[in-house]
Amino acid sequence: MSTFEPAGWTATTDKDGKETYTKEFGLVKVVAEWDPIASLGTIAVDDFRTRCAAGIDAFRDASSFWIAANLVADTVAAPLPVSGNVIGGIKVDPGDFLEAELDFTLDDGREIGVTIVDRQASDLTSGLYSLDKHVWEEQRDEEDEDDPYEGPDHGAYKEVLPQVTAAETLAVVETLTSRFGVDRAAIHVSGGGTWIAVAGDDVVTGILRRQQEFDGAIDAKWRYATDTNGMDEPRLTIEYYPKGQYQQERSR
Repeated sequence: MSTFEPAGWTATTDKDGKETYTKEFGLVKVVAEWDPIASLGTIAVDDFRTRCAAGIDAFRDASSFWIAANLVADTVAAPLPVSGNVIGGIKVDPGDFLEAELDFTLDDGREIGVTIVDRQASDLTSGLYSLDKHVWEEQRDEEDEDDPYEGPDHGAYKEVLPQVTAAETLAVVETLTSRFGVDRAAIHVSGGGTWIAVAGDDVVTGILRRQQEFDGAIDAKWRYATDTNGMDEPRLTIEYYPKGQYQQERSR
């Protein structure tokens, strides 16, 4: 007889009384092992190449173990996002033979890891180089025309995109949602996390009424301005703008 109600799980008990509960999701399997005699449980996630421990190494309380096992299974079952804006930097590490592991963060805070082989890496770098040469270069020449921020003539300098971390972007998003009550769906993140925009008369007015509080709530590396979003709707745009990091000398 199993210690737990294994609805949705495949349960087995060996001759020593140790119980194993498994759930499979495609090539991924959640394995939860419980020893009722020793009151000891472990949880792991198996895929076709690796076996990863899930959080705590061992559970000595049956209730905590079973709650954790179901949470891990729910997490594995949750579909990965099919699209999203990557914020912050992209970490690249060597994988197994002729592989690269890419780790990045989406604007909803989820961390994603992918593995590509050398041929795919070559396709990626070639495609990005082509975009940079034939599309982005032309766009860079036009990008200063609609700057909503007023500032001094940079003269011999031009603006360049500073490097923002995912944590810095998510901190502003968290401030908007938890402190100023902005619905997460109303927040748009772009520019690799360097631009955050919220639109709507009530939302923007509510923030500006507490402007002094908002100034103190966001890091000094950010600045903001208001405009309209093309539909005569007020929009507040927050830009990552650390002093000393946004200018470089123009080529002579």
